[in-house]
Amino acid sequence: MNRLIITALLFAAAFTAEGAQIGTSGLAQVEQDTITSATADSLVSLRTDGDRLRVEVGGFGITLGSIKDGEDGSSISRDGSVAIVYGKEYRGRVMTVGVPSADFGFNNLGGLTYSGNWKGQGDFLDMRMGKSIHLSVVPVSLVIPLDWLGRVKFYTGLQYRVDNYRFSQKVTLSRNLYGDLAPVWLDSGVRKSKLTATYLGVPAGFNFSPGMRRFKFTVYGSGNILLKAHTKYKKPKTKETISGVNPWLVTAGAAITYRRVGIYCDCSVTPFFKEGTGADANVVSVGFRFGL
Repeated sequence: MNRLIITALLFAAAFTAEGAQIGTSGLAQVEQDTITSATADSLVSLRTDGDRLRVEVGGFGITLGSIKDGEDGSSISRDGSVAIVYGKEYRGRVMTVGVPSADFGFNNLGGLTYSGNWKGQGDFLDMRMGKSIHLSVVPVSLVIPLDWLGRVKFYTGLQYRVDNYRFSQKVTLSRNLYGDLAPVWLDSGVRKSKLTATYLGVPAGFNFSPGMRRFKFTVYGSGNILLKAHTKYKKPKTKETISGVNPWLVTAGAAITYRRVGIYCDCSVTPFFKEGTGADANVVSVGFRFGL
């Protein structure tokens, strides 16, 4: 940005001194092949080479030209939206909409402690992490580059999240006669007992591309509202909507990707269960990221 401002000032000073005419059909077209000051010791000079223009000040210069140059040096398109620096093309600060991403991973409950009537009933909230699948999709997002080269970006969007928790023991959660959520031990023939929570939320984060543009490091957070929570098991197939899950899920995490494929890890900063339900635990999720 500083280079562009300085260049604009140099253009104004040089054109005023020499009366040069710049056409509108190209980035910069100067009628004379070489424009120099009237005196030999001039501070500012303009030189042209085809459709490129070089501005020199005290022996230092910058070359401007068509975005098709692709040569060493710098060139900038007429509308200022594209720059070529050492043969590489960079887009300006343009907002884009519709950059999808998805996470596929595994959940667990971290920092688990029992209280109230759940205390002393065993570790029934122990989960099989390999079977506790996490899936989140960001179908629509807004990405805003924060620097000219697009190495630092801010993004936000809309997220749909599904968290599954597979109980390692033959147990489920159900409302008792008093309407409270409580553990219920199941028969030996029951299989695949799990708890599922679905959310709709808004993610937000910063994306960094240090040096290698295809390598990206992301720090992010998300705020999610609970849509539904239910338990389910088979033989017989039983599904029950439950209360007691915290209606808000706020998470923070980080991800590393290369060519839009990588790994992530995040953790909730809000408890998974409502206060007073009988357990205090946070959601921990690790897995693969595709996209942002």
